[in-house]
Amino acid sequence: MAEQGWSRPAGAPAKIYARENGVVIRDVTPDLDNFVIEFMLEYFARDEPLNRSVQLTEDPDSLADLITIWNDVLPRRVSLVALAEGSPGSNLEPVSLSNPPTIMGANVLTVNCKSDKKSTFLSQFSGAAFKKVGSLLSQISSLENIFERYGVDHYLDAVGLSVAPISRGKGIGLMLLKARIDLCRDLKIPLTKTIFTAIQSQKLAAKVGFEVLQDKDYDEFKGPDGKVLFPDMAPTKSIQLSVRTIP
Repeated sequence: MAEQGWSRPAGAPAKIYARENGVVIRDVTPDLDNFVIEFMLEYFARDEPLNRSVQLTEDPDSLADLITIWNDVLPRRVSLVALAEGSPGSNLEPVSLSNPPTIMGANVLTVNCKSDKKSTFLSQFSGAAFKKVGSLLSQISSLENIFERYGVDHYLDAVGLSVAPISRGKGIGLMLLKARIDLCRDLKIPLTKTIFTAIQSQKLAAKVGFEVLQDKDYDEFKGPDGKVLFPDMAPTKSIQLSVRTIP
């Protein structure tokens, strides 16, 4: 990970970005952090295509690595959560163990800065499944220098997006991506980048104006034995690195 030099401006309070069809999209505040992590462990760790392919949920060290990353980036206060209308927290009121939120979806986000001091990312973690996925994501990221290509010194990046199975098909993923654009405008972040690993999120990204910079078939990535590193990725054929500039 990088030592981050960016922090949310003190004059930018938590905000509700959308309220539609029984869904509220809002900033993740500190009282929501542990609830969001539990949600992402339950759904993102299991259902995200790469995680599913490497059976990440069966590797306790890899689950611990995910928790470490989310605990690192959530305090930067750029992550988003979808709550059920009427749920605790849906009007920005505090939540707690005795007053828990009903989370329908979440998008954990961070800000990368050109001035960040880089470290050897994967060396900090111990989970074999996590490292396998992280190695691919790092390889895809290295194909583009976002700072140089767009002439920016910081941008919003994603560290996982997931929607609860019972809430899928309701447009929540699209609402989260749209809210991400609004968040960037509010915080004067010039663009957002994501590596989209699932066909569903790739289609949503196209709807909100993401530009595909890299599109690589999963079958291209093979081990020394010639076997595909990430089998059973259907219906998703490829991994995409995409960017959305913020006018």
